Amino acid sequence: MEDKESSDASNAQDRVIRLLARGAQTVDRLAAGLDITPNAVRAQLALLRREGVVEEAGRARGARRPSVIYRLRKGAEVRLSRAYPLAFARLVETAAGKLRPAAFVELLRGTGRRMAASFLPGSGGAGERVAAAVSALEKLGSRVQVTKQGARFLLRGDACPLGEAVAAEERTCAAMAAMLEEVTGLEVSECCEHGDHPRCGFELRARKG
Repeated sequence: MEDKESSDASNAQDRVIRLLARGAQTVDRLAAGLDITPNAVRAQLALLRREGVVEEAGRARGARRPSVIYRLRKGAEVRLSRAYPLAFARLVETAAGKLRPAAFVELLRGTGRRMAASFLPGSGGAGERVAAAVSALEKLGSRVQVTKQGARFLLRGDACPLGEAVAAEERTCAAMAAMLEEVTGLEVSECCEHGDHPRCGFELRARKG
């Protein structure tokens, strides 16, 4: 039941994004275009704003009071495209075939460090830093479970945000590990599940020394 509800919510959000991809719109216009209630639209917009996909773009005059105009944030259209994961997977395969192993892994880790700039860095104790890692992974599309084992934290995702690339080249996980290191400032070890349906797995602990 939970998976169906999650799928329904994702489909509703994609419908909102597709309409906003045509141009900025008010809640009432979105509701009319989607044939749902304004309150249902507001609920989806609230989720999309928290995910950083939608933002306010001003206000339009209304019969009684101004209406908020919403638009997609830059880059949000990626939610609607299958080209990005496919292109990235093929790019990873090409790089793996052309670069020496050490250079290939460093390319992936450099990519991960650049990805970290899109997320708020963790600070404070280990718990707060791990929470920042979970937030980053979930914003990329993987729900995460955290298990504490002494001084270590094990993060296990229900899927892999880079699954198509990881299925083609397992070392792609190095990019995610480097991203989490940059976000948290912790030592990160990769323990992902590979194969046709990869799942994220990372062990986080305080750096030695």
